[in-house]
Amino acid sequence: MTQIHETAYPVLPAELEEAELRTVYTPSAAEIRFVFGQFRQAPTRVLILVQLKLLQRLGYMPVVSDVPPAIIDHMCAVLGARPLPRTTLARYDRSGSKSRHQKILREYVR
Repeated sequence: MTQIHETAYPVLPAELEEAELRTVYTPSAAEIRFVFGQFRQAPTRVLILVQLKLLQRLGYMPVVSDVPPAIIDHMCAVLGARPLPRTTLARYDRSGSKSRHQKILREYVR
């Protein structure tokens, strides 16, 4: 099977192994400090960090409601946040906040 880095448009696998979640999708202490310094609400922090890790991994930020639940659940566990309902993800995708957050993330990764 073609590896994620070998494709022109990398995509997320439907299932992820625990080791990949830990190594690829666990934010660093600096990333957590950045997000905690910028945002107050736990669901927003989770979604921002998910998008940050996806931007680093894929080179773009996919629609949040299309992200495998394992990644979002992992980020919730890392931050000690409650699991996010799928309706929250869909609502976030439609919100104006998402584009503002993505702009902040793009500036952060430069």
